[in-house]
Amino acid sequence: MTRIALFILLDGVGWRHAEQARLLAGLCPYRRPLKTVLGYSGAAVPTIVTGKLPVETGQWAMWFYSPETSPFRHGAWLVKLPSPLRRLLHVTRQRIVGDYKARRGITGYCEVYQIPDELLPLMDTCVGKSLYFPKALSPVESIFDRWREDGVPYRVYGYPTPDRETLDQAAVDLRQDPYRAYFLHLYETDSFLHSHCTEPAPVQARLTRYGEDIATLYHLAKAGGVPVDLLLFSDHGMTPVSGRYDLMKELAGLDLTVGRDYVPFYDSSMARFWFLRPPAESQIRGLLGRLECGRVLSEDELVRLGIGFPDRRFGHLIFLMRPGWVINPSHMGSVPLNGMHGFHPLEDPWADAVLLSTRPTPEHVTHIADLYQVMCGWARPGEPT
Repeated sequence: MTRIALFILLDGVGWRHAEQARLLAGLCPYRRPLKTVLGYSGAAVPTIVTGKLPVETGQWAMWFYSPETSPFRHGAWLVKLPSPLRRLLHVTRQRIVGDYKARRGITGYCEVYQIPDELLPLMDTCVGKSLYFPKALSPVESIFDRWREDGVPYRVYGYPTPDRETLDQAAVDLRQDPYRAYFLHLYETDSFLHSHCTEPAPVQARLTRYGEDIATLYHLAKAGGVPVDLLLFSDHGMTPVSGRYDLMKELAGLDLTVGRDYVPFYDSSMARFWFLRPPAESQIRGLLGRLECGRVLSEDELVRLGIGFPDRRFGHLIFLMRPGWVINPSHMGSVPLNGMHGFHPLEDPWADAVLLSTRPTPEHVTHIADLYQVMCGWARPGEPT
């Protein structure tokens, strides 16, 4: 008899929050933390679905310096127009971004947040097709490519479909004609934890509700008389914010010009720099070396973390904030959040992702990159009961 495998990615729910809430404690006795990659979901989810680190998938930070290939380079003059004229011509950031997404066929999650208008023509994105599509990461093979090649009937659900609709649609599909594998990406937990990760009662209530919905889906699958396996995992944890630092203001105090001497990109937990003139590097390194809110990552460390890109496309220098400290304001926004991720995965105790399972998993599964082989094995055609 063929088994059904339910793979559920619960975005942003780390080991600590899952254990504190006793998430699926009665259903999933096999539980452990998983190490994650440095970066955000745009780096972690590709690692989960391919089993490869960012340097191999090419997916790490959403934006990188590349004026020659920037989707905004031909519209650079538009973002430089005075605001009244832009309003008159109905030129908005949303319209510019929407146009370039349509031209490139981008269906994955990609936003410009609060990247300054003058930086947009200098930046490109590594985001392309939704990761759920076949060949989305080609030439790197994803779990969905593997299932197609192996003839595994599967269904996949996720962004931008709201979590409630995803769960409801999966339930409908299970009742009709069960597939071999189901992959559900429930992503609204990430946004919730950004706002509420320091509030135990709301976190407990929200994760309890998700646990009940997932358990209901599991028992619905079992009602069909077919053995069912459930593997719940996350991409990263969520760290309570303990400090904020205005790094942009510090850099603005240097006698350097953005676009001429250097190009910065300020994520929430790291700042990345590209140097266009030699004096910029020495000045910026000197300033960053005096700060206590973070540190510059060495080349050896970048390699060990799987983000040592030979072409240094994602930054000539990466300054990583201490766990719990965020850059605020940043190019991600100016409204302070209660929780953030993207800190050093080996130094931040909140960074660990989670694995919860109804059946044993090999002891060597200790990193989110190991989930790929587990999913391959559980959904393998003809696996016995």
